Amino acid sequence: MEEMILELDDWFCRTYANVQRLSTLPGYRMPSAGEVAQKDYKAADRMKLYRQSNRGDLLALFKDSVTDMEVGFSYSVPHLSERIRDFFHPGISPQKNIKSLLKRTGNTKTPVWEKIGVDREVWRYIVKGALRPTRRSVMRLCIVTGAGVEDYDRLLDSISLERDDEDVWEIIGIFILSKHITDMQAVEACFAAYNLHFAKQND
Repeated sequence: MEEMILELDDWFCRTYANVQRLSTLPGYRMPSAGEVAQKDYKAADRMKLYRQSNRGDLLALFKDSVTDMEVGFSYSVPHLSERIRDFFHPGISPQKNIKSLLKRTGNTKTPVWEKIGVDREVWRYIVKGALRPTRRSVMRLCIVTGAGVEDYDRLLDSISLERDDEDVWEIIGIFILSKHITDMQAVEACFAAYNLHFAKQND
C-alpha cells in the first residue's frame, strides 16, 4: 500500500497544474528569470511540484490544505441544448455510453447504483438520460465498474467536459484507473492520502 501511495504522489506532483494554489505554499519557489530564458522552458511544467527540490514538504503542506465538500454521487438535469444534442446524436449521449460501459465491464446484472451510492430510482433516470452525472460521478462510476481511462474520457466527452489537471479528485481517479486498481480498500487509501473520501462518510 505504501508503494502505491508513493507512486500516486509522484503522479500527482507531475500532473497537478494549479500554479496559483501551489504558489501559496510556504517554501514554493517560482522559476527564475534564467530558467524562463532557457530554450526548453515550459512554464506550466516548470511550475509543477515535481520540479521543486523540497517537493516532499510542499506536498505534505498541500495535502493538509485539501478540503472536500462534495461526497457521494451527484447529478443534474440536462439543459435543453444537451437534450437536443442527445436526440440527434444518440450514439454519443451519456446514457448510450453508460450502457456500453456496463456491458463492456460485465456490470449489466450487478446493482451498480448500490456501489456508487445512489438510489435505484435515480440510477434509472440516469440510464434513461433524464439526469446527467457530474464529472466526479463519472469518475466514481468508472472506478466501481473497473473501467479504464479511455472509458472515463469517453463518458466525460459525452457530458461535454474535458480532463481538468487542477482537480485533485480527478487526478487521483485517473491514477486509479490507469493502474487498474479495483480493490476498494486501496481506492479509499488513495483518496484518504489527500484528505479526501471515495465512499460516503456516513457509510
